Amino acid sequence: DIENLNLKGSLLNDKQVDLSGEWLLCLDKNVSTDLVFDDTINLPNTTSNAKKGEYNTERETGFLTDTYKFEGFAWFRKNVDFSALQCENLKLYLERTRITELYIEGKKIGRQESLCTP
Repeated sequence: DIENLNLKGSLLNDKQVDLSGEWLLCLDKNVSTDLVFDDTINLPNTTSNAKKGEYNTERETGFLTDTYKFEGFAWFRKNVDFSALQCENLKLYLERTRITELYIEGKKIGRQESLCTP
């Protein structure tokens, strides 16, 4: 029985876990091996919309300009207990991500160069 996880929490089947809300955040400019999660962000959101990074005084033409600019890696962490689902397989749906790596209990599960909504 495959269970579905959806960050926005919309109903995908009879069992789901809503992952929206407060997440720990680490903004990492240089792929650090010693991550410090010293900030939070409410998801779903963007780092620019949540005013993470530096205020961007530049205004671009030809493409959208982020009000708060951050170049680097944004790491998100949340403790979630899936034991109540009593299943062997889970599906995780992410929106509007770029290079994405998923870790569970410190173990790298997978990587995608670009993820989109299903």
